[in-house]
Amino acid sequence: MTAMKPAPFCLYLFLSILAPAPPLFSDDHDEEEEEENERILVRQEIPGQEETIKFYHAHIPSAMPILERVRDREGEEAYEEVLRDAAEQIAEYRHIQQHDGDEMAELFIEGVRLDMEINALAYKYHEIDDSDRERRETREQLRDVIGMQFAHAIQSRVRELDWLRSEMESIEREIDEMGEDREESIEEELEMVLYGNEEEEWDEDDEEEDDDEDDEDDEEED
Repeated sequence: MTAMKPAPFCLYLFLSILAPAPPLFSDDHDEEEEEENERILVRQEIPGQEETIKFYHAHIPSAMPILERVRDREGEEAYEEVLRDAAEQIAEYRHIQQHDGDEMAELFIEGVRLDMEINALAYKYHEIDDSDRERRETREQLRDVIGMQFAHAIQSRVRELDWLRSEMESIEREIDEMGEDREESIEEELEMVLYGNEEEEWDEDDEEEDDDEDDEDDEEED
C-alpha cells in the first residue's frame, strides 16, 4: 500500500517553528515600554544570511537539509524568507543569553532544534513509498525525538518554577520593606503630592535667575 503523499514541501515547516517565540519566562508586571525597547534591541541584533547559516550549521545541523529543500522546491525568495525568520530566532537566542545566561539560551535553542527534527521526520514519514520497514524505523525515530521534546518541556517547566520561586521571594522581601518603611514612605508621597510640581518650578526659576546673574556678570566684565 502506498502512503498518502503530503502537500508539496512548503514554508509552514520553517515558518511554524521560526515564528518569533515568546520569552521562556515572562513577567506580567513588565512595562509595555520596556518590552518594546527589548523588541527593538532584538531587531537591531538580527544577523545576516551568512552568519545565520553558520549558526545553524553549528547549533541545528538537522535544519540544513530542510533549508536546501526549501531552496530547491520553493525558490530563492522563499529560501531568503525562512533565513530571515531563522535570523530572528538567533537574535532571540542571543537576547536570552545576554539577559538570562547560557543555560536558558541553550534551553531555548534546544526547543527549536527538537521542533525542527520532529517536523522533518514527520515529513519524511509521509514521503516513504512501499517500505513498511523504513516507515517503522522513521516512526521509532520520531517517537524518540518526541520523548526528548517531552523531557525538554519538563526541564523548561522546572526552570520556570525556580524562576517563579525567586520572583516570589523578591516580592515577599519588598512587602516586608514596605511594611517597615510605611510611615516614611507615606510622608514622602504626601510631600510629593502637595509640593512636587512646585519644587520643580522653583528649581527652574532658580536656574533662570542664576543664568541671568551669570549673563550680567559677563557683561560687566566686557
